[in-house]
Amino acid sequence: MKHSAPKINLEAERQALLDRDNAFSETSQAKGAAQAFYEFMAADATLLQTGEPPIKGIETIKVRLTAGPQGTLTWKPSEVEVSAAGDLGYTWGTYEFRSKNSERKPTYGKYVNVWKKQGDGTWKVVLTASNASPDTGTRRSESGTE
Repeated sequence: MKHSAPKINLEAERQALLDRDNAFSETSQAKGAAQAFYEFMAADATLLQTGEPPIKGIETIKVRLTAGPQGTLTWKPSEVEVSAAGDLGYTWGTYEFRSKNSERKPTYGKYVNVWKKQGDGTWKVVLTASNASPDTGTRRSESGTE
C-alpha cells in the first residue's frame, strides 16, 4: 500500500506566509528592526545587505542591526510563493527606513525573505537580502513600468 503525502493547501500556506511577513514588518515598527529580526529569523539565518559581507546567525544579526542606523524600518510584501511541499517559501516587496534624525529623508528599497517552515509549524526567515532603490511606487516589468 502506497502512502501519499498529505495534500498541501498552497493558497492557505501562501496566505499564512503573507500574514507572517506582515507581522514581521509590524513587529519591526513596534519593537525595532533588531528585535523583529531576532524574533522572526531562524537561528542560523543569513542577512545580506548592500556593501557588507554576509552576516550569519541571529545573535550576530541582532548585534549588527542594533549598532546600525537607528530609525523605523517597515516593509510591504508584493508577492509570496510557497513550494509544492509547503515547507519553503519566499516573500519580496518594498521597504522604507525612516531615520530617528527627522532631518534626513526616508530611504527606500527592495527586499526578499526566504522562509522555511520549522518543526513546530511556524515560518522563520532563513535568508534575507535587500538593496536600496529610489522609489517604491514603481517597478519595472517586461512591458516597461507598472
